[in-house]
Amino acid sequence: MQYEAAYSKLESIGQTQLLDYWQSLNAEEKDTLLSQIENLDIELFLKQKAILQHPPVNLSASFEPFEDFKSCGSAADEKLGKELIHQGKMACLIVAGGQATRLNLQGPKGLYPISNIRNKSLFQIFAEKVVCAGKQAGNALQLAIMTSPINHEMTTTYFKAHHFFGLKINQVHFFSQKMLPYLDDVGNLFLEKKGKIAEGPDGNGAALYNLWTHGIISLWKSLGIEYVNFIMIDNPLADPFDAELLGYHVRNQQDITVKCILKNNPEEKVGVLVKQDDKIKVIEYSEMSASERSAQTSSGSLRHACANISLFCISMSFIEKICQQGHPLPLHPAYKTAPNLLNTQAKAWKFEHFIFDILPLANKVGALLYPREYCFAPLKNLAGNDSPETVKKALQKRDQKIYEELFNHKAPPEPFELAQDFYYPTPSLMELWKGKTLFNDRYLGDP
Repeated sequence: MQYEAAYSKLESIGQTQLLDYWQSLNAEEKDTLLSQIENLDIELFLKQKAILQHPPVNLSASFEPFEDFKSCGSAADEKLGKELIHQGKMACLIVAGGQATRLNLQGPKGLYPISNIRNKSLFQIFAEKVVCAGKQAGNALQLAIMTSPINHEMTTTYFKAHHFFGLKINQVHFFSQKMLPYLDDVGNLFLEKKGKIAEGPDGNGAALYNLWTHGIISLWKSLGIEYVNFIMIDNPLADPFDAELLGYHVRNQQDITVKCILKNNPEEKVGVLVKQDDKIKVIEYSEMSASERSAQTSSGSLRHACANISLFCISMSFIEKICQQGHPLPLHPAYKTAPNLLNTQAKAWKFEHFIFDILPLANKVGALLYPREYCFAPLKNLAGNDSPETVKKALQKRDQKIYEELFNHKAPPEPFELAQDFYYPTPSLMELWKGKTLFNDRYLGDP
């Protein structure tokens, strides 16, 4: 695209201010800006602008609580799931397009060191989980990781530098999500640098469509995979190959199974599962009034208690269907701090697609309730709730529980760390560690 064509395109939507610094740009900066303008989706931009001008009506009052969830703990479902994983029927998709800026780390959030003793990164923890789940299943399990244009290169370089943490090259696949422009308070595009339009990743909702367009769904289908486990990189307690969840999903022949927990309190900032028009949906914390969030049942429990923590088991046939039919997911605006020319903490409107918006597209959705301490320890903030401190405590508590279940005696009170092998134990592993104790560095695993 040449300057004249770029100016004409921007003029048609009243956004020529993006070229105000054209004369001061070098050749590389000009190419970057022209490329962004060429790729700018005018229809999508106008949709973003319309959302700000005419915000969607809050329909939360028409929602009913979702109460039709089952509790985990079925040995039969776990056995079925393990057999299906052994047969290679499940793959895992990890969404990892975000940066660790709020954690005071420059780079992908997946690089953040979080384990208690070895300081393993989120990426390393999940890679090792997949390797160990494969050992238990007896085959190399498939993994896909969705990055974003702002962290794709750093992510792939990191994995290569660490030899993929034991994963085989042909079992892990990286692909990038797209970016969407930020809008300012009046709905205009703006620059974060003189030669770059401010933009951010388009949310986790596009993950399945990107998985399909990058050919990974087709590849997995050829390998006999029928189910995808969807997890987020910032939740190190997530299980990439949850056998019971898979068994429950298959036994009930569902399109989607939501792995859920109970809300801690009315002000916990998580979305909740609700029902509307016989469909299961997620309504976000910010979309509910304070009275709705705190509403109670006759027994004193929260009326809207079933929390969405973005853990899903999804049938491949359903993924193929919605991708082929091209169902557009809604855009969710959020007022957040955005990069800008003045390098200030100014806020702007960020737009994202969210994965939970696929729920109303499914014919059959179920939910399996887990104890929070088994599966949810999100890493969001540098201090306070959902911080490294709280996550490490949750990881320690889970390690203690696993240790006591496997070795049938009380875990030591001092901080320690289990290798991921113990989360997917094999007979040979248990024989190897029979009668042994923790290493001096408080790490139970390979020295």
